[in-house]
Amino acid sequence: MLITEIVPQSHGANLLWQRQDGPLLDFDRPATATSEADPFDEQVFAGGWFGMFPNAGIPGVLDSGEQMHGSFPREAWKVVHQGDATLSCTLETDGFEAVRMLRLTENTVRVDTEVTNVRAGDREVSFGEHPCFSREVFGGGTVSVEADGAHTTNEVSEPGANRFAAGQEFVWPHAEVVGGGVARADLVPVEPDASHDHLCVRLADPCVEISVPRLGGKVSVRSDMEATPNLLFLATLSPARIAMARRRLRDRDDVDSGADT
Repeated sequence: MLITEIVPQSHGANLLWQRQDGPLLDFDRPATATSEADPFDEQVFAGGWFGMFPNAGIPGVLDSGEQMHGSFPREAWKVVHQGDATLSCTLETDGFEAVRMLRLTENTVRVDTEVTNVRAGDREVSFGEHPCFSREVFGGGTVSVEADGAHTTNEVSEPGANRFAAGQEFVWPHAEVVGGGVARADLVPVEPDASHDHLCVRLADPCVEISVPRLGGKVSVRSDMEATPNLLFLATLSPARIAMARRRLRDRDDVDSGADT
């Protein structure tokens, strides 16, 4: 289940980034990574907004032993209900039964996810929501977060491309940059600068706001703090995009999470 567009009627600009080098993948069929050396699978990562399960990738570990972002964005979902402003889809994958429900109101997109372990015993999983927000739309904006702590990952996916020093703890939004000095991590660049950073934040409040100067407004993202208390900012500004993912490591039978945008 992939959300490809969120377009405010008053402006007509898609808030979500999408790959521009070709059409979106045909999600009517399952897809897998081409090799173990390509766990991320660029053919799957088409942008938009998708869920991550049964593994979301663990901050600081580029390959957690599973395909990056799990099976949710790779397998075909079955539509069980579709209305004017509602959509429900189901998926059976690796011993889990999942339901994702999408609801629209005048200014809100709500996604709820329920996952049930149908095998015996506890299983360790991680789950997250992965909306990819467009730098072209959000450029010049500010990410407002009430943080209970922040750090950068110990490893970087593109050595030499990270703007902020790896393996540091910092007080949001001021972080140490490579080579010394401090810069604000809450500013969305107006132009791509070829940087690639992972910034991890433990939330003190479930609401994250991103201002949109181009549209004269803001986008608020609200999540279930019990299910997703951590926020990972993935800023990849070589292709022009900024992505934000929510992820939490869990060890229980059932996973139930919701997010409002």
